[in-house]
Amino acid sequence: MNKIDLNLCTHIVFSHAFVEDKTFRIQVDTSSPTTTPTFQELRNFESFEKFIALNKTNSRVKIMISVGNFTAESDNNFSKLVANRKNINIFAQSAVLFLQKYKFVGLHLHWIPTDKAGFASLALALKKAFYPHGYLLSAVGSPFENKIDAGTFFSSSSDCHGSCFIFF
Repeated sequence: MNKIDLNLCTHIVFSHAFVEDKTFRIQVDTSSPTTTPTFQELRNFESFEKFIALNKTNSRVKIMISVGNFTAESDNNFSKLVANRKNINIFAQSAVLFLQKYKFVGLHLHWIPTDKAGFASLALALKKAFYPHGYLLSAVGSPFENKIDAGTFFSSSSDCHGSCFIFF
């Protein structure tokens, strides 16, 4: 993390937290094996403080947490989450508590939704829950007009050569 030039950044997104498949709360998977020591270090809750401390060097940098990834398991958990309003509300409240506890300023949804109406309900619930606290909400999106026109608004950020975050 000490190699990040914070003068070049406006937002830094910690990757990844997950949707717990039974409680629909945010969790951080600390058991995921990896060979990159700095990535493994970031998988631990204790490293949140170190990560958040980056904005002491540049207070304009917004430190956010990403939830989800492009795996079938993540998609399944998000699909279950948006299946009903109760799950969405549990997640929204969980997100607020998580952001408060670890001092992130926002949440990034890293999910390509198969249920666009469910995704819209989730985004609206999060926006409503975040508004009183001033938290940010963003999602993976595509800058390509043909994907937006085709209704496939969401795509991998690897498709981008610029900003691919959609802020709500």
